[in-house]
Amino acid sequence: MNSARATTPRAEWIARSIAIAIIVAGIVDPAITIARRVKPVVSLVTADSLGNAAALRTVQQRLADQTTPVIGHVPGAAAQVVVGSRLPPAMTRETIPSFVVSTGTTHRLHFEALDIPDVIPLDVRTSISARIAREPFPPSSRRVADTAKALLELREDGILLDRRVLSLIVGTRTRQPLTYAPSRAGAHTIDVRLIDGQDTVRWTRPVLAREQRWNVLVFDPRPSWLSTFVRRALEQDTRFDVRSHIVTSTNIGRATARAAPSIPAVERLSPLPDVLIVGAPDALTSTDAAALERLLDTHGVSVVLLPDHLVSGAGLNARAPAIDALLGAQGWHLLPPTRADAPRRISRGAPVGDFAGSTADSIQLLATSIGAPRTWPDDIEIVATTITTGTPRSGRSAADTTADTAVPVVWRRARGRGELLVSSAFDAWRFRDAQRSTFDATW
Repeated sequence: MNSARATTPRAEWIARSIAIAIIVAGIVDPAITIARRVKPVVSLVTADSLGNAAALRTVQQRLADQTTPVIGHVPGAAAQVVVGSRLPPAMTRETIPSFVVSTGTTHRLHFEALDIPDVIPLDVRTSISARIAREPFPPSSRRVADTAKALLELREDGILLDRRVLSLIVGTRTRQPLTYAPSRAGAHTIDVRLIDGQDTVRWTRPVLAREQRWNVLVFDPRPSWLSTFVRRALEQDTRFDVRSHIVTSTNIGRATARAAPSIPAVERLSPLPDVLIVGAPDALTSTDAAALERLLDTHGVSVVLLPDHLVSGAGLNARAPAIDALLGAQGWHLLPPTRADAPRRISRGAPVGDFAGSTADSIQLLATSIGAPRTWPDDIEIVATTITTGTPRSGRSAADTTADTAVPVVWRRARGRGELLVSSAFDAWRFRDAQRSTFDATW
């Protein structure tokens, strides 16, 4: 163990141990625990029993009230807790829930959070989010501020699926998305590894992959070509059950069976749609905007907004400012035309400036009319970008420009219990040639 690890404060161990106790207590059904009056057995393992002896005792004490913690590998244990930053050999093939009380790696890196759903749809790419932090060195340390590089890996049943390179300075944290597509239906073990030189911190979790048909509702407050072609692409895919309601004129619409006649009426559907696609958001009212907020925040519905033009005042909706507020973006403008008005290429996102990486697999869209806000919210996750000149790089200030900048065109952000995805490639529907565009496959 190096000196940085040896000086970890005891208070830090206690805080982490309490957090582990809360998590471990949640993996056992309380009703079963009460009926049997038997505490679940938790295996405490480490690769350095001598160097981590104090940490092992602290974790054992903190877990004792709600579990039976046993130091060492225990076959049939309900869970296992890894104490330290190195992976014990006995852990290699474990498939039970695992948690980490990290002593810090060489550069004091550790997991803060890992968001993995319990059930993951088959044939769908799911974003697994890992939050990594780098702790400051103690005042007595002679270490100077530097940039630490590490690897973040995602494995399914031991097979490497995704890998990211991290760079963190002292006292900072980052959230990194990892893309996961199950190889088959059934149970799997997800293994996320943080590799810092010779040190590895691992977080494993069992997940269930199963076939799922997605319930999609398309609502257009006025006819929209972009929304129409997105809907047609989804209707051709058997993974989606698509319903739609298109308002063609005042009090007149065209709807399929079981489609809500308005945005507020969506809340009364049973079951609620998994995804609500809204075309022509410029025609929504303040009442519609309030209903969208409730669907996102309270009901956890995923909402896709498909604007097809900007309204006067450089926004997406002049009647309901709450629509723009929902996005957290300000000062929309059209990207300047290219030479000879050739369509711009929109492709899967890449790390640019302060933005996160893409969660898509392969996106190639074309469009001549593309909107972009002058400031983006800090918490967006980029799906696809286009290259332009003289556009804000970080989204925080219009003054921050570069010669060639990747501008988000398709992006998402978490909102309450739901998620909001926006595409501002207004006329991408015009360029659907399968030889040049992945329009249908993207949606």
